[in-house]
Amino acid sequence: HGSVENWLTKIQPGRSVALAEFHILSHRLVAKDTYELRLAGDTGAMHTPGQFLALRLPEFFLRRPMSVSDWNVEGLRLFYK
Repeated sequence: HGSVENWLTKIQPGRSVALAEFHILSHRLVAKDTYELRLAGDTGAMHTPGQFLALRLPEFFLRRPMSVSDWNVEGLRLFYK
C-alpha cells in the first residue's frame, strides 16, 4: 500500500504509446511465487483486453511487457511472478 508513484507505458502495436501515472492500491501474494498488483489511476487509454504495460518506477524500469488482467475507470490489476 502507499502513495509510491508508478508510471505505466501502454504498448500497442501500430499505435502511439500512452503514459499514465498510477499509485499502488494493493500488492499481495495470491499463490506460490505469484503476486497481484492493483494500481489506481487514469485508464482512459485502455480499450481492449490483452493490452500490455511496461512498468517504470523512479530509477527502475521493468523492460518486460506485463499483461493487464482487468481494469475499470478507477484503475487496473496485474499478476506477475
